[in-house]
Amino acid sequence: MNKLDAFYWLATCEVYHGGTQETKGNIPGHIRVPSKEELNKYFKAGGVSGYNKTTHWCGIFQVYLLKSAGVACHWEREIVDDSGGKDLEIVSGEAAKKGLAVGDIVKVSHAQHHFMILEAVTKGYIRSIEGNAGGLEHPLLAANWMGNAKHNVVENIQFRYRVIG
Repeated sequence: MNKLDAFYWLATCEVYHGGTQETKGNIPGHIRVPSKEELNKYFKAGGVSGYNKTTHWCGIFQVYLLKSAGVACHWEREIVDDSGGKDLEIVSGEAAKKGLAVGDIVKVSHAQHHFMILEAVTKGYIRSIEGNAGGLEHPLLAANWMGNAKHNVVENIQFRYRVIG
C-alpha cells in the first residue's frame, strides 16, 4: 500500500471505528468523540506531551495520520515536511485551491483549520475528515460533517498538502 492509500485508510478508520454517530441534517456525516487515550496519542505524534484542552488539534490530528502512513513530517504550528519533498507537496495561495483531490489536506483561513478532503471539489463546500471538528469545547473526529461548512470552503484555502510518496 502506498503512503497516500495508507493515509486515507487510516483517516477513515480513525473516524469510523467504535461508537460513531450519524449526524442529522441535510448532509450526512459521522462524528465520534475520541477517548482521552486517543487524544494523547494524536498530541504525542504532533510532538506535544499529551492532550491539552486549550489547544486546537486539527493539524496535530493530520500529522498523526501522516506519520502513521509513513510520511516524514512534524508539527510546528503547521505541517512541516521532513522528507525534502519526497513525501509531501506543499503549495499556498491561489495554487492551493486548484486541482484538489481526495486525500489532500488543506488549511483554511478560519482558525487555521486543517482537514483532509473526501472528494474532489472546485468551489464551495468541502466534504472532509477532520479532528477538532467540534472546537475546544467538544473534541470530535468527523467525516463529511458540515459543522464548519461556512468556513470549510475552497475559497478559504490557504495551503494544500498532498501525499506524494
